[in-house]
Amino acid sequence: CSSDLFIRVQIQKHKGKHYIKLPKTLVKDSKLSDGDEIEISIRNPKLTSQTNLWEKDYEISPTIEYALSSETMTMNMRSKVYVPIEYRYIFPPSLTDFILETNAGNFQTHINHEGYITKGMKSWFIVNQSLEENDILCFEKLDGSQKRYKLLFIKSK
Repeated sequence: CSSDLFIRVQIQKHKGKHYIKLPKTLVKDSKLSDGDEIEISIRNPKLTSQTNLWEKDYEISPTIEYALSSETMTMNMRSKVYVPIEYRYIFPPSLTDFILETNAGNFQTHINHEGYITKGMKSWFIVNQSLEENDILCFEKLDGSQKRYKLLFIKSK
């Protein structure tokens, strides 16, 4: 029995050629290396939110966790959370709304094209105003839902 893995990939143009950029965690977990082949099925992006890449069943964690960078003060002032590109695979495509459950309440938001979650984040920043470099953000995709996520904030020691 095979199941599909749906992820988002980024296409980049370099020296006149187009390349697909895969999330680092996917490459590592799948043990992909230079010259390996993968199967890509391109679908109309208006009809489906993700692209099926493999027939095999690859287990990718529904939870991502990362430390905040030195740009934390900018995040605090502008009420925006940056999601590094290698972790965006668990989220719907850019500008597709989802529900984010937080300690400041639940709200509808999305990731913009630059990788920031901004919509609705002002109340979260009011509650969690002491963000500092190396604090941890943990996003969890909730079971059975493509559009519901939970955000946990872990203060660094």
